[in-house]
Amino acid sequence: RDDRDEIVRALTDDLGVRTASNNPEVLYRLACFWNDRDTEDILQGRTPQQFLDWAEKVDPIRDPGEFIMASRMSMLLRGMGRAFGLQLRTAPIWAPMAYEVLDRSSES
Repeated sequence: RDDRDEIVRALTDDLGVRTASNNPEVLYRLACFWNDRDTEDILQGRTPQQFLDWAEKVDPIRDPGEFIMASRMSMLLRGMGRAFGLQLRTAPIWAPMAYEVLDRSSES
């Protein structure tokens, strides 16, 4: 699901990401870029590097949070897919496993 407010809340509250002014549009687009997709609605005509430069200029990242390596893996997998002509979204692929872990942790 693409609930912008919940995505921004999870990024800041659950993952600990902070930017200089916590601009919700920048946070939403960073969350999507880092953890799911690099589609036109996120990049808006920019390359991935141009997008990150734009985000840093508009609202600099102050704390990337605890899940930076998971985000990095998402970007690397998408980059590998792109090399083979694939446009991947990683969040839907990982969602079932994430929900399973959350369910198990709530049972204990």
